[in-house]
Amino acid sequence: MESLSSQNYTAPPRWGIFRELTGLLELPKNLLGWGEPLIDGKNQPVLLVPGYRAGNVSMEIIKKFLKHNKFNAISWSQDYNNGHVEVMLEKLKEDVIHYQKKYNSKIHLVGWSLGGYLSREAARDLPDFVQSITTLATPIHGGPKYTIAANEYVQNGFDIDHIESVVTERNLRPIPVPITAIYTKNDSIIDWRTCIDPHITDEDHFLVSTTHLGVIWSPEVFQIIVKRLEENL
Repeated sequence: MESLSSQNYTAPPRWGIFRELTGLLELPKNLLGWGEPLIDGKNQPVLLVPGYRAGNVSMEIIKKFLKHNKFNAISWSQDYNNGHVEVMLEKLKEDVIHYQKKYNSKIHLVGWSLGGYLSREAARDLPDFVQSITTLATPIHGGPKYTIAANEYVQNGFDIDHIESVVTERNLRPIPVPITAIYTKNDSIIDWRTCIDPHITDEDHFLVSTTHLGVIWSPEVFQIIVKRLEENL
């Protein structure tokens, strides 16, 4: 695991978004079929949280793969993630409480990008309701500051320096829940280094070869997700 200070973080150049299109190459791999399930998820509830400006449809292939592996994969109730973290976080926490009571079981959270950040913060506030967290290309440092969405947040009236300070302060409070952080150095949406969590081990971080967009379609990522979920059943 690489030790980096926040001064090293930078938002990727916007032209890098074109490299993200290579993530589409992950989709045909899923057309080949998944064969036999890798594990038996024992119908454990897994709540899926999409990234910024994405909805539940973006998590549909992961959802189907989890169901193929005998998990009870659930879409969050908000569908579209509008980036208003305080509002979205409260609604996600309501979902976590609702499904934990409905299934009488702690909830596994799998979140993509900002959805992963929301998942972490929900678990931070509700550790007794969450069994594990898996984040996919999720920036855990700086909020939107080191992403290509930084200027959009500023234009919408957000103080991204203040957001960064809030994120830093919250990160001082440990999350007492198993965390899996999947990231890629081919990320053109966020600075990949912001995905590194100094509070978890090297073995909890997984470097993959796809892009920020590709993590929600990559068979390589899917295998990591289910095997780590199995470890935390």
